[in-house]
Amino acid sequence: RGLGDVYKRQTLEFRAFRSAVEENLWLVTDGPLPSLYAPEQRRDIVGWILVYVDDLLAAGSEALLKAIDAEVRAAWVCDDSHWLTDEQTEPFRFLGTVISRDAEGAFYMSQESYVVDLASRYKEELVTADSPLPRGFVDPPEEAEYSEGPLRAAQQIVGELLWIATRTRPDVSFAVSRLASCLSKAPEQVRRHGIHVLSYLSRTAGRGLKFAAKCRPEWTALGLSASVDHKIQVLCDSSFAPESQKSIECVLIMQNSSLIAWHVAKQPFVVGSSCESELLAVTTGAAMGESFLWVLQELEQHVPKLELYTDNQSSIAVFHCLSGGWRTRSLRIRANVLRESLNLRGTVLAYVPGEKNGADIGTKALSGQRVRALCSVIGVVLIGHKTEVEVTEETTGNQGQLTAKLVQ
Repeated sequence: RGLGDVYKRQTLEFRAFRSAVEENLWLVTDGPLPSLYAPEQRRDIVGWILVYVDDLLAAGSEALLKAIDAEVRAAWVCDDSHWLTDEQTEPFRFLGTVISRDAEGAFYMSQESYVVDLASRYKEELVTADSPLPRGFVDPPEEAEYSEGPLRAAQQIVGELLWIATRTRPDVSFAVSRLASCLSKAPEQVRRHGIHVLSYLSRTAGRGLKFAAKCRPEWTALGLSASVDHKIQVLCDSSFAPESQKSIECVLIMQNSSLIAWHVAKQPFVVGSSCESELLAVTTGAAMGESFLWVLQELEQHVPKLELYTDNQSSIAVFHCLSGGWRTRSLRIRANVLRESLNLRGTVLAYVPGEKNGADIGTKALSGQRVRALCSVIGVVLIGHKTEVEVTEETTGNQGQLTAKLVQ
């Protein structure tokens, strides 16, 4: 099963074949099928089909989508199809997320209904929260004794939050990652902080990911490059050795100013400097970015460019420095390994000011104002006509009453 696989029920107009790099993705062409002996040949891709078990999501022209719909229905008994077009703008649900579209052609993904439903189960415990975690949060100390009940309760709320953090809300990824790592040592504290995260989500339930048709002005204001066409831009950051332990890194994958993937995790080992920590984050970003290059290359039929950004000047200097003292030898070796792999594709490593680096959102507990600023940078926005001011006014009262109102 590979590049030459053909969608079994072809029409005379369109042909579908499986992606060479993502087995759940089918590409649709109105020309000849690609040859197994020349997979690199350029093809006119007019649409695609994403398959997850028995759910299908397709994109393309209206004529193509009608052809796909007819072929699928000829083969299987299906529920009614949901459409997002210039005329039909009713949001629909796919794999637990709600997908919508605005008049300007931008698409949105959110989990507002899931957040509201989840908050209603804990409405008596919700608190006023302006950020995912209190600023200055540190891992809770190990609890001497605890029973199975608190552990299961902590596991439940972390699992519920994980479903949100990995799909539409990168702004809570750091919080959920830290809580998950402390489950077995401090379950009662984890559950208490989990309620805090849920309270923040309840207040900002209307937020979701925006996939703009054009480059967003908030991204243009960063001044990273003149154009975002045929590019994958990667923001990298790390928080050096919190509590003298392993550093925490965050990587954001941006395409056309829209966030398409993110990664938040502890680094694999303790490092000796912030420079080394940032180099490790850039290395992770390079690996993730390159994996998405191949998918984008198939979709756009154009070799994209990879751009890496970090807010650490020292790591950039080490990356570009070919010689130096013995004290920085280990860093230069790490930088040389990275440079050698990146030079093959002409990848750029450049500086982004720390206050504009969206990856900071996944490295530490931040204030509410800082979280809102970074959400604007990476495209986590309020969907619909609601404004941030209206949300703030609505949440000045009792949080439990707000959640009950939302559920009604």
